[in-house]
Amino acid sequence: MQAVWLLHAPGPSTLERSTIRPKDLLPSIAEVKTIVRKTSFSVLAGAIFLVVAVAHALRLAFKWEVIIAGWQVPMWVSAVAFVIAAYLAYEGFQ
Repeated sequence: MQAVWLLHAPGPSTLERSTIRPKDLLPSIAEVKTIVRKTSFSVLAGAIFLVVAVAHALRLAFKWEVIIAGWQVPMWVSAVAFVIAAYLAYEGFQ
């Protein structure tokens, strides 16, 4: 059995591998669509959470009562929900 020694890896030559084409520097159409979808989703989610946070802040400010199936929701629930929704809105707009 003979030993085979490779001095270089098979494939394109060094000159071809070092050539950078302008289109290689730009993202593909699929990558751009993915980025836009993720950005659009994040902004939409941030806007929804902002509306929720404002609703909880208004409930706290005006001391609105919320009754669900005969149970009066305590104000501390809105305080916790406000903090969580405000944080998620902030993250959505980042």
